[in-house]
Amino acid sequence: MLTPFFETEPSTSSSTSSTSTTTTSKSTSTSSTTSTTTTTSSSTSSSTTTSTTTSKSTSTSSTTSTTTSTSTTTSTTTACNYFLNQTTYPVGSTPYSVAVVDVNSDNKSDIIVANSDSNNVGVLLNAGNGAFNVQATYAVSTSPVSVSAVDVNSDNKPDIVVTNSGSGTVGVLLNAGSGTFNTQTIYTVGSNPRSIAVVDVNSDNKSDIVVANYDANTISVLLNAGSGTFNTQTIYTVGTNPRSVVAVDVNSDNKPDIVFANSGLNNVGVLLNAGSGTFNAQTTYTVGSNPRSLAVVDVNSDNKPDIVVANYDANTVSVLLNAGSGTFNTQTTYTVGTDPHSLAAVDVNNDNKPDIIVTNSGLNNVGVLLNAGNGTFNAQTIYSVSTNPYSVAVVDVNNDNKPDIIVVNQGILLYPPDKFEEKNLPLFVLIHGGPYEADTNSFRLDWYYCAAMMATEGWLVLQPNYRGSTGYGDEFLRSIRYQIVSRPAKDILYGVDALIHDGIADYTKLTIGGYSYGAYLTNWIITQTTRFNAALSGAGASEHVADWGLTDIPLASIYMFGGFPWQVPHLYQQEAAIFQIDKVRTPTHIVVPGSDIRVAATENYILERALNSLDIPTKLIVLPDEPHLLGNNPWHEKIKLREEIRWLQKYGHICVSACNETFNSASHHTYIQIHTFTFFLLVLLAYFKN
Repeated sequence: MLTPFFETEPSTSSSTSSTSTTTTSKSTSTSSTTSTTTTTSSSTSSSTTTSTTTSKSTSTSSTTSTTTSTSTTTSTTTACNYFLNQTTYPVGSTPYSVAVVDVNSDNKSDIIVANSDSNNVGVLLNAGNGAFNVQATYAVSTSPVSVSAVDVNSDNKPDIVVTNSGSGTVGVLLNAGSGTFNTQTIYTVGSNPRSIAVVDVNSDNKSDIVVANYDANTISVLLNAGSGTFNTQTIYTVGTNPRSVVAVDVNSDNKPDIVFANSGLNNVGVLLNAGSGTFNAQTTYTVGSNPRSLAVVDVNSDNKPDIVVANYDANTVSVLLNAGSGTFNTQTTYTVGTDPHSLAAVDVNNDNKPDIIVTNSGLNNVGVLLNAGNGTFNAQTIYSVSTNPYSVAVVDVNNDNKPDIIVVNQGILLYPPDKFEEKNLPLFVLIHGGPYEADTNSFRLDWYYCAAMMATEGWLVLQPNYRGSTGYGDEFLRSIRYQIVSRPAKDILYGVDALIHDGIADYTKLTIGGYSYGAYLTNWIITQTTRFNAALSGAGASEHVADWGLTDIPLASIYMFGGFPWQVPHLYQQEAAIFQIDKVRTPTHIVVPGSDIRVAATENYILERALNSLDIPTKLIVLPDEPHLLGNNPWHEKIKLREEIRWLQKYGHICVSACNETFNSASHHTYIQIHTFTFFLLVLLAYFKN
């Protein structure tokens, strides 16, 4: 999902600018009764996957490094509000990078996004007044993660250059006119290329390609051979895990130099241009932990570009002022939000001084640090966006002479059959387990991966990849430590807010459910909000002390909470749904595998008893002799899904399949363990009789 913000006049309030109706991702999917195709857009332009490969690099240049830096810090507080609320646009799966440029010569800035899990780039043409058309997609290679739009064939139309991190290539899509693009031509670079810059590095008036190769610990330079083609790469060895690259003249010799973040060594590297498109060995400067993104721009009005860096693990931004001759002073750091992932430096308040805009992916917001002059910055103002904002671009998209902010986020959404892109649909939030799993663009049908089945029952199905999910790096996995349900729950609720805000989900028909860790989150979320009409909880915990004591993997709890229950009792308690269970108003269906040693059945009995005590409609099903992931009796899997669908139909106010007499009971609380045993006995007798 793309999220533009439009600038307005600053308010007098000093409070944070955020709203409860913004944010996680809005990937989309269309489904039928037999299949589900996950996508987050309806493409208006066809794209093909044909590509041509060029040969691999043959030359290298060695490097040495010197480190000179220390750190100082400044505190941060909330400042005033400069931007209106977001508008969201569906794009592909896992949008990772965004570029903003006029691609169809209508003097309006368009959006280009790298859809990493969809293996394509999306182009959203500007429809005027800051609105954008649905994306047209163009196939590229595996896992595009960085995109740039620059004219590479001298026809005065910006072309697309993208890093394909999964295939170790860059793709070039030449502009075919009217905002459409030809199929990509690919060029081999290093392993896992993560960032790209396109600029003329050898003064021949043709744009060249510079790439940071994360796994290869190298920088690749591909010189433009003319007509939009490129020579094989020249390789420069740099530090560990180069992640972000910029090509700017930092020593006033009119030749662009290369600046990049060595994320594995907590420094930035500078390769000065030696002429003819070659570069000297790097010099490094210490910054914060795990630098992810950087910008190079003059922040103190001395006509020398400075370096601004987002430090992901340190939750800071570093500013290194240019000391002249391509050298830099030690960093000054500014505290921002959790997990700053992407950064831009642009003047957003028309004072002719570049300000800093950073995506705080761990807090689902964007921070704006206004330039206070002399290369210093004020505390950030934050703006809520969708879950896990990865990339940011700042440009005027609505022609009001004020820069607007565009960020990207990710998620999966499945539409019911024949309901694609309809509005006000009943919503079922299906939370994956793990937490170290992720929902992907795939079609699966079983009792656990039941999203497609739920969609055929009439539900719009949201599958949020909350913090803690796989596929986004180790830091993303670790971000839920100490807040194992409260932090990912915020991501999920932001997603629901966004769907309601955009008119996609009917706020009167909301349901939620999950199994295993997905049930941990379900149990927690229904203590935080009463918006859900029905909940499904399967094999989940409602507290964490007994969970630690009875599970077969106690080390998982010790790791997640940072100690044993007696060492950090406050963490075990503050993340436990049972201590806030009196807030629950949601009818809850509970499924218990009878022989579960991963999450003890006791956890589910505690939940059922508590809800029963509060007179909350509750149903408990015990599936005898079943392990955590079921599998001993296929009838149990069928019964689980059947009864859960009936529960959603009854309390979620939607009925596609036949709603039968199972809803005629006058009792809110149904205990069917005995009935379940009887049912299985009858089934077994019938089986052996036949």
